[in-house]
Amino acid sequence: MDRWIDSFGQEFVRLLPGEFLMGSPPDELGRDADEAQHAVVISRSRWIATTPVTQVQWMRLMGGNPSRFLGDNLPVDSVSWHDAGEFCHRLSGLDGDVYRLPTEAEWEYACRCGSTAAFAFGKDLTPAAANIGPEGSAAKAIDRRTSVVRRYPANVWGIFDMHGNVWEWCADFYGEYPAEVTRDPFGPTRGTYRVVRGGSWGLGPAWARSASRYAAPPDRPIDIGASGFRLVVEHRD
Repeated sequence: MDRWIDSFGQEFVRLLPGEFLMGSPPDELGRDADEAQHAVVISRSRWIATTPVTQVQWMRLMGGNPSRFLGDNLPVDSVSWHDAGEFCHRLSGLDGDVYRLPTEAEWEYACRCGSTAAFAFGKDLTPAAANIGPEGSAAKAIDRRTSVVRRYPANVWGIFDMHGNVWEWCADFYGEYPAEVTRDPFGPTRGTYRVVRGGSWGLGPAWARSASRYAAPPDRPIDIGASGFRLVVEHRD
């Protein structure tokens, strides 16, 4: 995969065009009703960050630090969708490239990295492969928290932390999937909630599946220090 490092020290890999099945099959363990499988075409390349935005990167641009769990190389947490959008807006103004949140389709395409299983690593996900909580319940134990980026294995495209650690905001409004093949989808044109993906340190593996999706209010963080984001850059050669 082609790689690029921006002026903030964020590493990106190029997502090449391709087609994949978005959503989950009916027999996937932990599947929710809003994951209807449908074909998606990613028609052009774009760049996606190999890690969520870290706290040192956030503070360099935004000043303060909203995170519950503090550490320079921890992902920034406790950010709203609007907060993430403001970060993208400011960085675009400084850097010259146009930064944005990934669409839900781009996020799942990058997470799957060619896999049709529940996870990029296969049909199962263990705490050795991702920062997740126990199966079946939210983990409230005091020893559970975010982990430094790159601590857990990358997927085969070299992208870290797609499963677990922090929920990641996507650009899209939350809504039902279309039944037909879609090309570079950007989600519904209006809605109340925005999509977050990937699960978090406090939830079990079912929430961290490649197809798992959650609807969250865009004007506030997800509870208990669980919401962060990663960046996409388009039209850069």
